[in-house]
Amino acid sequence: MWSPFIFPFGAKMIDKKTNKPAFDQQGTIDSLKYFVELCSYGPPGIENFSWPESSDAFLQGKTGIMVETTVFASLCENPEMGVVAGKTGYAKMPKGPAGAFSGVWAGELCGFNDSDNKDAVWATILYFTGKPLYDEYIELGGTTFRISGLMDTQKQKKFPYYQKILDTLKQAATLND
Repeated sequence: MWSPFIFPFGAKMIDKKTNKPAFDQQGTIDSLKYFVELCSYGPPGIENFSWPESSDAFLQGKTGIMVETTVFASLCENPEMGVVAGKTGYAKMPKGPAGAFSGVWAGELCGFNDSDNKDAVWATILYFTGKPLYDEYIELGGTTFRISGLMDTQKQKKFPYYQKILDTLKQAATLND
């Protein structure tokens, strides 16, 4: 979870000129120092947390803040997952010394190039990402992956974090600039 802190410090993971790791650059070092300092405010044992431990701690109300991807919002709002449903606020990454930047992480559906069933693979991807199933997926607690869904005013009323996702996507676009 250190990676979201790299960009606001003007750092990068890979030097685009050399195509080598950029971990020895000052912005990267500064971002890591900041991240380590933030961890000192976390629960005991946080240095060994992976996603299950950190998400459980937040969902059970044992931590006050969590930096996470958009997929986590639907879990936060599910009362069966923990005690934070209806009590969670959402925000894009704050501005750092080099500006405000967010990365974008995503899951994927894919098939193999040498598959004997490319048409079936493609049909399956279209089925799972298409609008008809998408609405059902959202109603069952899934998180949005369609811009059309994020911009739907009725869904924005039901899922107030949709606007924050749009804000974060705009912020992430600045990384390309």
